[in-house]
Amino acid sequence: MTSAVDPFDLPRTEACERVADELAEAGGTLREGGDLGARHPAVAAHLASCLRCRIVLADLMNEPGEMSNLTTTSVDPVALFDRALMAGLSQPEPVARARAAEGFGTLHHPGARALAALAMTATDDTDARVREAALTALDALDIQVSIPKRLIEVWAAAPAKAAPFIAGVLERLAGRIPSIVGLAVRKEPVRWGFEVAGTGGVRGDIEQAERDVWLHLRGLPSVFEHVRPVIAVPSATLQDAPPMVWQGDIPGLVAAEALVTEGSVDVLLGAEPPFQSESLFRRMYLLGPERGTEPL
Repeated sequence: MTSAVDPFDLPRTEACERVADELAEAGGTLREGGDLGARHPAVAAHLASCLRCRIVLADLMNEPGEMSNLTTTSVDPVALFDRALMAGLSQPEPVARARAAEGFGTLHHPGARALAALAMTATDDTDARVREAALTALDALDIQVSIPKRLIEVWAAAPAKAAPFIAGVLERLAGRIPSIVGLAVRKEPVRWGFEVAGTGGVRGDIEQAERDVWLHLRGLPSVFEHVRPVIAVPSATLQDAPPMVWQGDIPGLVAAEALVTEGSVDVLLGAEPPFQSESLFRRMYLLGPERGTEPL
C-alpha cells in the first residue's frame, strides 16, 4: 500500500460496503474531470467522513492524498484488498500476518488466489497464532459466502486461470471445512474402475457402464443431506490431462443431478474414460455449495 496509514487497521462499516463497488467508477469520473458530488453523491458524502475509503481511493489513483491522476486501468477495489491482504500474509512479523489473516474474514468476494493464500497460511504458517487467525477467518468466510460455492464460481468463470489455485485450496481445506471432502482412489484389480474413500467413513467407487463413467458415494456426512453436491477434479484442467468427455460445460467440475439421500448419491462424471486414468482421478473433492440451490 502506498499510504502511510493501513486501511485494514480502520473499521469497515456498512456504509463502506454500500459504496465499495462504486469506488472505481467514481475514480473514473475524477479522471475524466467530472463532478464527483453530482455523479456519485453517495460516494462523495461517504468520503467526507471515512478515512478508510479515502485511502483506498487514493491508492486506486496511485497518488496518496490526491484525487486526480487515476491510472487508465480500471481497478476493482475488492481485488485491491485481496492483493494487500495477501501481501500482509508474507510479512516477517507474526502480528502483521495475523492481522492480515483476520482481515480476510471481512471479504465478501474473495478470489481464488486470496483463498489459496489464506488456506496456505492456515496450514503452513510457522506461528500458531497466525494459523489460528487464518482458520478463524476461513470459518467466518464460509458462513458469509460459502467457500465451496465461491470456489465453484471462480472456477466456472476462468477454469484455466483459477484451477491451479483452487487445487491448493481444496488440498488444504479438505476435512477442515465440513462441506469440502477429499476423495482418495485406489485402482480396482483386473477391471477398469476405482475404489473411493473419504474422511469420516465416506466410501464408494468409480465404474464404467457401457460408455458412461459413474461415481457412487455413500456414508456422506449430514452436511451434504438434501444437497446437490459438486465433484471437483482439478487435474482435468491440466494441458496433458488424460482425455475424457466430461458431464457439463467445465471439465473436472461436475454437478450431481440428484440430491444426497440418506448419505448416498450417484453422479454421472462423463463418458469415454481414458485407459490410463488413475492420474486423472487421483485427487477428487466433494463440494457442498448450498442447500436447495443449483450449484452450476
